[in-house]
Amino acid sequence: MIRKFLQLHEAVVGKKRQPRPIPMGVIYPTRPEILGAVQKATFEGLIIPLLIGPRDKISEAAQATGFDISRYEHIESSDTRTAVASGIKMLAEGRFRLLLQGHIETREFVNIISEETLGFRNRGSLLSHAAVVQVKGYRKLMFITDTAVTASPDAPQKIQIIEQAAGLAKIMGVETPRAALLAAVEQIYPAVPVTMEEAAIAKMSDRGQIKSALVDGPLSFDVAISKEVARSKGITNSKVAGKTDIFVAPNIETASGLHKALMMFTRAEGAGIYLGGKFPIVSSTSVDKEKDIYNSILLGCWVVQSV
Repeated sequence: MIRKFLQLHEAVVGKKRQPRPIPMGVIYPTRPEILGAVQKATFEGLIIPLLIGPRDKISEAAQATGFDISRYEHIESSDTRTAVASGIKMLAEGRFRLLLQGHIETREFVNIISEETLGFRNRGSLLSHAAVVQVKGYRKLMFITDTAVTASPDAPQKIQIIEQAAGLAKIMGVETPRAALLAAVEQIYPAVPVTMEEAAIAKMSDRGQIKSALVDGPLSFDVAISKEVARSKGITNSKVAGKTDIFVAPNIETASGLHKALMMFTRAEGAGIYLGGKFPIVSSTSVDKEKDIYNSILLGCWVVQSV
């Protein structure tokens, strides 16, 4: 089981599961942090980058990092939609096996990859985004979802989000993922409708209707991460409380806020990936440092190697 990004690095780099570098499309790498992460992964032999976006801005970012991009293929694109569409088309054609979202606003990026004409989304599948976070003091990686795609998921959508995150957790070696349905309280209150919905989903898990993970809810965040807090609140029979792998938020505000708070104020390390598509796309966000973008590349490489 991979509990830290250092272990993920050792798994991808040390064991050399992939004998050849993975061709990776990089869309709009116009921030130095993005190209710095790409440079490190390239020099380690993990990837061969193909850069998509405005040459002048990419070159400016490359100069700030000392990355000689002249050796690598570049496809000129002056607008983000064309760049994303080109990247997905080349993924489908087998030009590369992994895609990195560069300096493109998340909502814009999600809107583009969700377009049916591009063919990225699996038929009948919901797209979601999982943020993978390493926080000092928590003994394993946290999978927070959905941080970027579905604003207010209903019960069927939450079940898909759980299943997609559970699939990712299993790739990371979590044998039995445990998913907490987050709410402000850990009790069922009819006045708070989400607690009713989450209790129903948890009951489905109890009856074996959700097979990808053990699910419990509603659970407050403190209960989800701490056995001691759970016991103090009288929760002693939960298979998830204090052992949570997957933190399923009631809405995108909660998921995104939790993710960004951890990243900005706890010195956490992170990575991100879009789930539910035909190909792996890893993300970079405004709160990501170079090491976080590099972690996303590592995550994408591990997913490619594991499927």
